[in-house]
Amino acid sequence: MREVGQEKDLTLELIKEIRDMKEYLKILSLPVIEKGLSKYFSGHKQFQAYMLLDGSLSAPKISNHIGVHENTIKNWLKKWLTTFGIVEKVGKQGKFNKKYTIYELIIMGNDGWVFKDDSMEESNNE
Repeated sequence: MREVGQEKDLTLELIKEIRDMKEYLKILSLPVIEKGLSKYFSGHKQFQAYMLLDGSLSAPKISNHIGVHENTIKNWLKKWLTTFGIVEKVGKQGKFNKKYTIYELIIMGNDGWVFKDDSMEESNNE
């Protein structure tokens, strides 16, 4: 039988390994995240603006929050609404709401596939 001290050491070691694996997975997923989000956002400011879209802020207020001209925000909103359909108008006062979470945008930006499924390839070759 293991002693309590050995169990504790093993538990701590496993926790460290899980944390290391989590960090490794983050690194591996970066290309997938970048590809998915770059379809909709050309930079960090656009991403920030999208994240602020909860239906309560107008373009001028978003502009003040992230330090981008109001007309730039309006152009982004127009593109997101008409080209991508990732936002929706809220009321008649120029406010918008994001329609998708970041995770959903990543999946959609990768054409619905986040990770390649090798089993699909195998079944297609039979």
